[in-house]
Amino acid sequence: MNSILKHFTTLLLLLMVATSAQAGKDNDFVARMMKEISGQPSLYQPSEYKQITVSPTMMQSVVEMLTSIEQNGRGQESANREIIGKLLKSVKSLRIFVASENIDSYRQLVYKTAQDNKRIYKIFKSENATPDAAKTHIWTRRSGNKVVEIITMLDPDAQSPEMRILNLTGVFTNDFVDLLNMLQN
Repeated sequence: MNSILKHFTTLLLLLMVATSAQAGKDNDFVARMMKEISGQPSLYQPSEYKQITVSPTMMQSVVEMLTSIEQNGRGQESANREIIGKLLKSVKSLRIFVASENIDSYRQLVYKTAQDNKRIYKIFKSENATPDAAKTHIWTRRSGNKVVEIITMLDPDAQSPEMRILNLTGVFTNDFVDLLNMLQN
């Protein structure tokens, strides 16, 4: 009996080590960028950027709030809230990164991060390319046949002088993309 307990404890310990090693490797895109940023504080000043992380608990609260609002709403606005609520249910975590100064350095860092991890992140090509598509850059990370991370970088424009990155993790199926398309129309 003692031998079985010893083997079980060893197996459990190995599993915990393997899980923590995988968790360390499985960082999202913005986390990878933040490692570079924190490693070069003279190049990337904290006053130049903001990084916000929305936890799964907060995501659930937003979904619940939208669900309660949609029950009282009418028309297109209610339909959009319903779509957003469905979209958010697919999202596990959300990070927003905004660079307000030294934007070219941060843009280069985004491309470097994507290039350094090109086996993980793939450029997403939209079938409906528009003139604004050049201002929006999208990468995805897959696990099997499911998209598990979406990174969208928006270049500065007349409406927003900042570079913005939206980093979503979760499980995104074709239904998720269809819902996104419904929201755009």
